[in-house]
Amino acid sequence: MSLHLKSKFAPGFFGLTLVGATLGLGNPAAHAADPVPPTLTCPAGSTAYGPASLTRMAVLVMNPRQGENLSIPLTGLSLKAGDRLNIVNYLSWDGYETRASTPAQLNEKWAVRAGTVVSAYTEDIADGVTFAQTTGSLGSIVATADAPVDLVHHGLLNESTIFNSVFPIGVCLSVDSPFDLKVTKALTGSGPFQQGSSATFRMVVTNNGPGTASGWEMIDVVPAGFTPTALSPVVAGSATCTLAQARCVSTGSLAPGASVAIDMTGTVGIASGSLRNVVYVDKAPADLAETIPLGTPPTSSTDTAQTPTNNDAEASLTVVAPTTSTTTTTTTTTTTTTTATATTTTTPAATTTTVPTVIVPVTPGTPAPAPAAPAAPAPAPAAPAPAATPTTSATTTTGAVVAGVTITTAVPTAPVAPSIETEGIAFTGSENSAVSLMGAIFITLGAIFLVGIKLRKN
Repeated sequence: MSLHLKSKFAPGFFGLTLVGATLGLGNPAAHAADPVPPTLTCPAGSTAYGPASLTRMAVLVMNPRQGENLSIPLTGLSLKAGDRLNIVNYLSWDGYETRASTPAQLNEKWAVRAGTVVSAYTEDIADGVTFAQTTGSLGSIVATADAPVDLVHHGLLNESTIFNSVFPIGVCLSVDSPFDLKVTKALTGSGPFQQGSSATFRMVVTNNGPGTASGWEMIDVVPAGFTPTALSPVVAGSATCTLAQARCVSTGSLAPGASVAIDMTGTVGIASGSLRNVVYVDKAPADLAETIPLGTPPTSSTDTAQTPTNNDAEASLTVVAPTTSTTTTTTTTTTTTTTATATTTTTPAATTTTVPTVIVPVTPGTPAPAPAAPAAPAPAPAAPAPAATPTTSATTTTGAVVAGVTITTAVPTAPVAPSIETEGIAFTGSENSAVSLMGAIFITLGAIFLVGIKLRKN
């Protein structure tokens, strides 16, 4: 290429004033014999970007410093703040017919820029050959503000660069937007849970977007008193889980809005109380930082409701002691006391009835008047009910009229011993009449006998 120099020295310093002198350093203009630039092919997962047309980036004028084609915008590509631009591959080339005889051109480099953030530079292209190229990755840059993406020549950023030109054939780029991983946890059964019961917790890892998470890992903080027996994703192949570590790792990227559910089953080992099970999720180590990062990983005592991240969660279950059934046997002892009751039957002494002396005047030769018919005896009392106490005898009064005088005689009735029968003895009407008649006859005869004795004495 041609380089225009303007001397900064006073005239006559070397006996030569170089003003507008032209030094032939090679002409980068296309000629029929110039080599053909190569084509960039990008690997899967990236997109090729380059100048709209092959444009040489060159420094043409040194003093005063001027530039030509020192930056090339990449049409149709801009980043949002927080976006990560991955420069998977690049292709840098330079070549023209007379390049092999051109003096060395230093720092034939360029970089990718987004706003004020600049990537690493490309490798310098070899000198002394008609054409040469370099290729490789330039890593990643994260935009700090919304900005377009362009390719920038090394000379634009470092004024020490002179005597160079280069073709940036293109770059292979992929863009990762910020994402936000979230995890939730819930107990799948309602219990009741007792020691030895099986319980299952379900964890769901979700990408809230807007970008894609290239990977993640989930770790369960297993509490004391709970022994995991199974750990696996609900959809096979979405994650790989290790039961011993209570850890699951994604097997692929997680698109915005996508989720992966994982179940952990275990055995309850405490007799009663509460079991808190904490879980957390973290991004892949090489992935873009989350918009809401995990921060400090939680422990089993962390209250996840109070942490500033949504990368942790917890669920609890209550263990109840089994109900103890107590059988009480009551033995009732019945003591039978037999009391011997002596029954004493008191027989009352015979009652002597004093019959008043009745003087009946009798005319000699006149027969004694016949006694009046005895009054009907009172009905016999009903037989007394059995009793432990002695039975008192009753007195029956019988009257008779002798010689116009009523003679009343009290005849004791013999006491009736208590019956051992459970029913009383009842007399019929005819039996009562017979007994009454017999008594009346005996009383009348007794009265006549007494009257006769009295008359005899007189």
